[in-house]
Amino acid sequence: MSMLEQIRLSLRLRREAQTERVFRTIKQALGAVFYLRDNGCTVEAVEIRGDHAVITIDHPGAFMKGAVHVRRIHGDHRETVHVARVLDCQVQWSVIDQPELLRRMPA
Repeated sequence: MSMLEQIRLSLRLRREAQTERVFRTIKQALGAVFYLRDNGCTVEAVEIRGDHAVITIDHPGAFMKGAVHVRRIHGDHRETVHVARVLDCQVQWSVIDQPELLRRMPA
């Protein structure tokens, strides 16, 4: 087998492996979407990022425990992004609130 043929074979095998990883991730994401739906969550978006899925939901059900969160200040409101794992997928949702001090300030 020539060097060029070896390179082509190697590239083809890598593409097939990547396609298989993406396919497995899509199957995992689909299972997580059904699980979330069955537990009262509204799925807003599903992203496949390499070999993991990121699912954005409206608000979690009471079953969602142990989420990590990050707070960000955007002008006059605070956004808290919560992240949890469900069936090997990343699930995230945002909570936006306006601090009491900012609500009382005149415009």
